[in-house]
Amino acid sequence: MRTLLIGSALLLALGCAVVWVASAAHGQLATLMLGLFVTGAGIAIPYASAPRVGLATLPQTQGGKGSGILNSCSFLGGTIGVTCGGIVFGLAGFPAVLAMLGLSAFAGAALASRLQTE
Repeated sequence: MRTLLIGSALLLALGCAVVWVASAAHGQLATLMLGLFVTGAGIAIPYASAPRVGLATLPQTQGGKGSGILNSCSFLGGTIGVTCGGIVFGLAGFPAVLAMLGLSAFAGAALASRLQTE
């Protein structure tokens, strides 16, 4: 699971870089589509697998509470991310948002590398 989360975070960072290159090259539609696909895959994989990691460590009697906490944290993280992205976009534009997302992906990979294995 750790490898999957690290790989998906690095995939997200790669996708951001490809989208940045495509947006800087104006008219590179195929490159932009590839970057958006890679970015989407990098985001989708942790959304599907991260709850399993969090819930796997809890006793079954705590599963409902754990699921609620995971969902709340997911919504909170999304809200904070969208807010920060809007602020960064207003201050520095789209390339800065891609940089912010790429840096957060590297931070996610670093944190995932510290997950304990059983």
